[in-house]
Amino acid sequence: MKYIIVLIFLSACVLENKEQNINQNYTRKPVFLDSAMLTQSKFFEVNGNKDTVLTGEKGTLISVPANAFVNNQRQMVEGVIKIELKEILTLPEMIFNNLPTVSNGKPLSSGGVIYINAQQNGESLSIAPHKSLYIEVPTKEKVADMNIYKGSQDEKGKIDWEYQKDLYKGLIPIPSEILDWEAPSESIECGKFVNSINKSKYENTFITTREFENRARWINYLSSRADECSIGKQVFSIYCDYLNKNLYQADSVVYLLLANTEHIKRYQQHYIRQFKQFYEERLLNVDKNWQNGLDRQSSEFANLYSIRTHIINQRENKKEAETQATYCFSTNDLGFINIDKLLGEGETLEDVYVQATFQDTLSVENSMVYLVLKNNKSVISSSIENGIINFAGISQNITLPPNEEAFLVAISHKENNFFFFSQKINNKQKNNITINFEAKKLDDIKSFLEKMVM
Repeated sequence: MKYIIVLIFLSACVLENKEQNINQNYTRKPVFLDSAMLTQSKFFEVNGNKDTVLTGEKGTLISVPANAFVNNQRQMVEGVIKIELKEILTLPEMIFNNLPTVSNGKPLSSGGVIYINAQQNGESLSIAPHKSLYIEVPTKEKVADMNIYKGSQDEKGKIDWEYQKDLYKGLIPIPSEILDWEAPSESIECGKFVNSINKSKYENTFITTREFENRARWINYLSSRADECSIGKQVFSIYCDYLNKNLYQADSVVYLLLANTEHIKRYQQHYIRQFKQFYEERLLNVDKNWQNGLDRQSSEFANLYSIRTHIINQRENKKEAETQATYCFSTNDLGFINIDKLLGEGETLEDVYVQATFQDTLSVENSMVYLVLKNNKSVISSSIENGIINFAGISQNITLPPNEEAFLVAISHKENNFFFFSQKINNKQKNNITINFEAKKLDDIKSFLEKMVM
């Protein structure tokens, strides 16, 4: 008996005009999910009466203000609190943790998932009213228009993501003397003009932030050629002229300057792309109250101040790795949190047809089948009911962004052995796929998936 996977994409459409719905009512948690597959938690013990900053294994920062938790009776909790953190930041990790990126039937493009829990003496806690956690999640490359989604799981293990709030777009200033604007070693002397600037003149402005630190390095790169040195100086002058405005406004002017500079447009387009990406982050400015001393009794500022102190200490002790981009946000909820945006929002989408069958009945009930979108970092799970396996329901349609690299990925388990299958989807023709499992070690499956999405 063959089990059928049907995924039909009909005509090109724009997501704004046509809603996608992925019927996952029968998605269940495979019984073979175990510690070998799941991302391991890191546990912290903190004093509930003190401000604390926690650092995850992959670089996630969590600022926990004093008196942040309450018990089931809504009473403030003091003493030792146990906090759990999972960092599920890559597509392979999302697959192995059975965390598809779908919100109310609509696929999401993910910037990473974290899980946070708090307990005292085995009792689950929640965040107190008027308190919040401030969180920074590292990323290799920031994607514009990301938001925060809260995850909820049903009794079958299906998770759905619900929009919670926007990312935090403010900036945290740090002392100018610990900023690193170092030009590349191959730069000519002209390219080092940014390093000679007296940064102390710009304390508590967006110029003395980690976000501008990355821009300053790009300005130095931009200035490393003699014919571009004047452009680099002009770019820095624009930022200085916009100190009283939001950072993204200065980014937009710089982007337009580079996009209209002939030799940059012809030979150095990566600068145009990078400063366009900076602009699309839509970052604001440093709160002027940093100069006057914010109310440190407020939960929001207590979190920001704690993060700032942590960053200063790490840099002074030379413990911080190379500056990374981060997604920043505050939350009043524990549990699963996903950094996402709706897949292909505002884009013209393409249609693809996929039909797949199992070669045999090997561990059908112990199988996971996903559609993995590499470019948009999205995982869409399948559903199984009465031997039918599908991604979008019998009569529903799914569409993909143009030039998306999509893969069908299947994992199965039988008698303590793992089996694996994958095949790239051809967006230009019909895909009739037979899932023919091959025995593989779990580490080999992980390695293959990591290479597949690189």
